Amino acid sequence: MKKTKALLITALAAAMLMGGCGDKKDTTTATTEAATEATTAAAVTTEAGKDDTTAEKKDTTEDKEELTTASATETTVETTEATTEDDSEAAPDAAEAKELMAALNRIDYLGACAVQNDYSVVYEDEKGYRYHPVTDPDFKTVADLENYINRYLTKSFINERYSAITGTDVPEYIDVDGVLYVIEAGKGAGFDFLEADPDIEKTSENGYTIMANYDNFGVLDTLAIMIEKEDGRWKINGISYGM
Repeated sequence: MKKTKALLITALAAAMLMGGCGDKKDTTTATTEAATEATTAAAVTTEAGKDDTTAEKKDTTEDKEELTTASATETTVETTEATTEDDSEAAPDAAEAKELMAALNRIDYLGACAVQNDYSVVYEDEKGYRYHPVTDPDFKTVADLENYINRYLTKSFINERYSAITGTDVPEYIDVDGVLYVIEAGKGAGFDFLEADPDIEKTSENGYTIMANYDNFGVLDTLAIMIEKEDGRWKINGISYGM
């Protein structure tokens, strides 16, 4: 009887021990699972953080690229506009305009044979035209005369208005033994320009018009002098009266 009771107590103790061990195992397993879940959650959070950071870096990089591209585009546009503005010829100033006006006046006198000469000396050519030696110190040969005219007038304007000076069968000026002679002739010429600065207007892509006031036999009148660049300098390309 005592032996049987001892066996029962032993069995009960074993059962209790086993029960205690089972609870401990379950607790350990739960703790392990919780730790695993926390680790997994932390990993997910970290990955999410990395994704956010990567996205932010990508957005920042794209923003920088867009700003750089926009800046480069603006710079290109500004450079193009500046180049376009630089390609357009700047207007001549008042001093340049007056130099052209003075040259036109002098050339118009030359075209009318109104030049200093020694009328006492006569040279008669084979056609019977009479010439006198020019005494103006600025012009000693036909070449001197042509260089001056070509400096201020375009070729087309010379042909239109002043071709008779040296470019016809009976030129107004010839060289005789290395001396410049002017034909015996004469007519009205020249422009009595006023001293005031003229107005200068842009009238074509690379051309301007000098609006020059002059005394037209007691009446104030305006001569439009069209100019453009030829051979790298401003030259007169035409004139128009009564503007």
